[in-house]
Parts: sequence; structure tokens; C-alpha cells
Amino acid sequence: MTMTDWHGLVDAYADWLRQGIQAEVIGGAVAITTPFLDRHNDHLQILVRETAKGFVLSDDGEIIRDLITGGVDVKSPRRRSAIEAAAAGFGIQTDGRSLFVEARSNNIGARAHALIQAMIAVNDLYVLARQRVASLFFEDVGKWLDENEVRYSMRVKMTGKSGYDQSIDFLIPRSKEQPERVLQTLTNPTKPFVMNSLFGIEDVRRLRTTPLDAFVVMNDRRHDISDEVLDAFVAYDVRSTLWSDRAELIPALAA
Repeated sequence: MTMTDWHGLVDAYADWLRQGIQAEVIGGAVAITTPFLDRHNDHLQILVRETAKGFVLSDDGEIIRDLITGGVDVKSPRRRSAIEAAAAGFGIQTDGRSLFVEARSNNIGARAHALIQAMIAVNDLYVLARQRVASLFFEDVGKWLDENEVRYSMRVKMTGKSGYDQSIDFLIPRSKEQPERVLQTLTNPTKPFVMNSLFGIEDVRRLRTTPLDAFVVMNDRRHDISDEVLDAFVAYDVRSTLWSDRAELIPALAA
């Protein structure tokens, strides 16, 4: 597969999803087990219930229950705001107990994709329970961009070739020296998260007629980053950088 073989990436991603998805009827709902993993390396699962207007997809409260078990005070204003913001970034609602979204037959695939992304993002908020972590990695990246006077729009939705909306963490406008740029953050840079990030970037690129440079900054404060992860980004022309080496990105982002 070459760097310009976008169809190869999409096919590989779709095959990985298809092989890793299982569905079974539980009560009045269909439980869909996905290949994406939570922080315990358990597979994320969504429930699909039919309604008079279409469908409701939810995590059945699993993600927020896990945060509570992990010591996160989800009722505090700061934690509640962080959960709501992470979910809303993908168009997902929360009632403080579960993550959910309404869907119809013509968009249920896109809604399921958005829900899974939101579950991953909210699940990662367990770091708030650790006293040694002062803020979310996403917030750290935003503060770092501000400190270096990098202009950006935050949590932007961009439609990809697939028709799915992809959530872009930071969109940096075009300048005289640089094309438009996207910067994604990876708090937990393991294979499922890397594949999801790559798919989102290339899905957006395939719909564009103008250049789009892509960057990823990965949190290496809690994780060792494997060569396999680094090679994956190189293969698809995405510049990846460890948080500890973030200064290297400033010339390309601030220009």
C-alpha cells in the first residue's frame, strides 16, 4: 500500500471493523460489540433500540459507570463539563448517566461511528482521577498552542469522503507559507486509536481539492510509543510527534 492509495487505507480499516464487530439481541435491543478497546482492554459495546422515530444508540451507561469506579467525581462541575464537552464534540448527548444519540435508517452508521468516538474520548477522562495529572492532554495541547501564538479553531467537524463527520481537534488556517493544517491529539496512542485517527484524517483529505497537512501529537508521559505506531503515521504522510518533542512542531504550526 502506498501513501497515495487512500482506498487501501479505507478498505483495510473497513475490513478490520467488519472482522471485529459482533451483534446479538439482548432483550429489546441489539448489542453491538466493536473492536475498539477501553482502558481495561475490554471491547466497547453499544446498544441499539428501535423507537417510533427511528433508533436510539447508547453505551448503556457503561462509560460513566467506569469513570465513577475509577474515582472520577462525575458530579463536580469541572468533570461534568469535561464529559459533556467530549461527548458534544461528536454530536452525542449525555444525561449524566449514559451517552446516547438518536438515529434514522439513513444515518445510523454515521451515528454509531460518532458514538464510538465519543465513548473513546469520555473513557479517556479517567486521567482526571489521578492526582498527578493536572489537566486533560487536550487542554495541555491547547495551552501550548496559545503560548506559542498558534492560531486555531478547536473541535471542528469536517465531513469526509465517507459522508461521516470527523472531529478535528485543532484546525489551523492557511497562511502564505503553509497550507491549511489539522492537529490531532492522542492521549492513548494504541493501535485502535491510531487507526481511528488515521481514518479520520484521510477521510477528510479524500474530499478536498486543496492541500491539507496533518499533524498528530502523542502523550508519551504515560505511554511508551511503539515503532509500529510511528511507522503507521509515516506511511500516510502524517507528521507525528511525541509530547516531549513538541517544540519541533512550532515552526510548521505557527507559520
